[in-house]
Amino acid sequence: MSRILASGLMGSTFPLKSLAESSPALNIQEGDVFFALATFVSETGEAMNLVEGEKVYVLEWNNADWWYVRKHLTEECGWVPAQYLKDEQTYTMYVQKKLVEKIEKLPVFDSKSSSCYPCTYTGLEMLCYRAQRGRGLLRAQGLGEGQVQDGRRR
Repeated sequence: MSRILASGLMGSTFPLKSLAESSPALNIQEGDVFFALATFVSETGEAMNLVEGEKVYVLEWNNADWWYVRKHLTEECGWVPAQYLKDEQTYTMYVQKKLVEKIEKLPVFDSKSSSCYPCTYTGLEMLCYRAQRGRGLLRAQGLGEGQVQDGRRR
């Protein structure tokens, strides 16, 4: 139908095959909600473009390769590659996995270069530590979240 160009979560690119990671056979019904795993750009008028994370409703799924869908926001209808679509549970797990991979790539500060974070904290733990530390400072100053003192948010 058209040439497929894939770009994934936060700008990462990957082979089209990786989009079709094994998932159990789905019992699809008309109107079922699916999400786009990656951006799809159609180079012809035969297919509809998708944006990564876009929510769509499946209208026709007779063809294993191409499904006819309706976009949630614009209600635009058209054919899209089925391998770009995943059900909500599979999509959520995919996004969580990709976010963990991104978080794990964040720099970890050791106690010599920064006294703010314990050296044992990594990735998601560090983000939670920062959030907890921020809330604790607000409470210690007698301020609730979102309160302002001296024209500045504390």
